[in-house]
Amino acid sequence: MELFVAICIFLAVVLMIFAFAIPRFSYKEISLDQIERRVGGFAQRKKRETPSIIRQLKLSDNPFFDAMLKKMPPAVKVAHAINQAGLKVPLGKLIALIFILFFSILVIGVVFSITPIPILTMSLIVFCAPFLYIHFRKKRRLREFTEILPDALSMMANALRAGQGFSSALEMVANEMPDPVALEFKKTIAEVNLGVALEDAFSHLGERVQTPDVKLFVSAILLQREVGGNLAEFLYTLEDTVRQRFRLQRELKTLTAQSRLSGFVVGFLPFAVAMVLLIVNPEYMRVLITEPTGRIILFIAVFLQVVGILTIKKLVSVEL
Repeated sequence: MELFVAICIFLAVVLMIFAFAIPRFSYKEISLDQIERRVGGFAQRKKRETPSIIRQLKLSDNPFFDAMLKKMPPAVKVAHAINQAGLKVPLGKLIALIFILFFSILVIGVVFSITPIPILTMSLIVFCAPFLYIHFRKKRRLREFTEILPDALSMMANALRAGQGFSSALEMVANEMPDPVALEFKKTIAEVNLGVALEDAFSHLGERVQTPDVKLFVSAILLQREVGGNLAEFLYTLEDTVRQRFRLQRELKTLTAQSRLSGFVVGFLPFAVAMVLLIVNPEYMRVLITEPTGRIILFIAVFLQVVGILTIKKLVSVEL
């Protein structure tokens, strides 16, 4: 009975994590169409069919499992997050590994008669750790891309001003700049060489690197292709804008460092205390699992704690 209760609590927490964490993988920023409308609506992007030679998103090596995962929007979002994090692990293998480890923990708990609370704790760690790692890798890679992007824009603008063509400027960035900028530009050049329209190739770049600066850069390319103009001057202006924006982000991060540290301590201190009590005196915490009132209190406490963490995160997050 205690093991069944632990499994039910684990599944409930997993559903809460999917409800709160999975949407965070999608970058909630203005789209390319919104940028184009705000700058005047000059460029109306033409709908073109992407050639079939472009590699499609593959979530699993098993065709049936791949088709099933593609019908699940959260799974597709996580797969895109894996690609944006620069990882080479298919989503199907990741899910299979998580479930194998989860059921292995349950079997070990049943065989060795381990109490449900440690089993539940280990199961949550096994489930959450891969997604948290993907989230942090994605954020770090996007931050690295944003840091290098001004230098790439400056190199492109200098090449255009020196009289080189746009394709030559792209190849110069792909060959001279470090990753991840070089890798993403190489993908864009490869798509163009395979026959994809330049507008669609840059749209794919905006989908792979979902940051406001890249979206603005892609919008500028699309507008310039439609109505013309001095692209070099715009790239110089965009370079300065990106540098100033990144500088303000660092200043805001410094100013909110104390608040973020306080929120981290307040948010995770109860979980740390609970872990210490589980180790020192397991019987003291058993009441929260065995008694109906204790389970209700535990569920309410965890729910309020999650709401508090999300609220503090929202308060200290400043978007530019």
